[in-house]
Amino acid sequence: PSAGAITPQHMDGEGNAIRSYSHFDTLGSRIFGNWLSRSSGKEQGAPSPSIAGSAQSVDFIFGSFMLVRRDAFSQVGGFDPNIFLYYEEMDLCFRLKNAGYSSHFFPVVSFFHLGNGSSGGVTEVLRLESLLSMIYVIRKHRGALSGFAFFLALLFQFALKAPFKSRNRRLLICLFKAAIPQACSHRLSQSCNFDVVNR
Repeated sequence: PSAGAITPQHMDGEGNAIRSYSHFDTLGSRIFGNWLSRSSGKEQGAPSPSIAGSAQSVDFIFGSFMLVRRDAFSQVGGFDPNIFLYYEEMDLCFRLKNAGYSSHFFPVVSFFHLGNGSSGGVTEVLRLESLLSMIYVIRKHRGALSGFAFFLALLFQFALKAPFKSRNRRLLICLFKAAIPQACSHRLSQSCNFDVVNR
């Protein structure tokens, strides 16, 4: 009864089991790695690839396949329209948890997930959107101080990498421009044709 969202085992195009869920991001886990996110000796961010077993409660499930309880989805306000791309499922599962619902991994069932199907591959634009969404979600759920600290940590990280790759230099410049998280997001340039939506 407390289940708010569920996902099956994700499989790649060759039929290999791939990650289907992960742990909630923190400033520490993003800067220093998932070893800081171990709980009772088990790393939550490294799910078993096995498709056998029973359902288990997890922090958040990946958005390529989510079944969400309708009343729970409505109660927490659905997806956050401030997030243009990436991390919307983490944000949703975080709010479901705060409302008393849990998210579940159900490995008895599986589906094929062809990665980058909607984005056409990872580009600098998508990488920036991912970083902006990450900053936004951390700030939203961990507080403004954590969000700002994470933003500074990203600047420092890309500043160290900038001398070696032009891609990192461009991302560093974009992050400087996005001093207020999401100020450079493509969300701000999008429009919606409500006539089509309402049909």
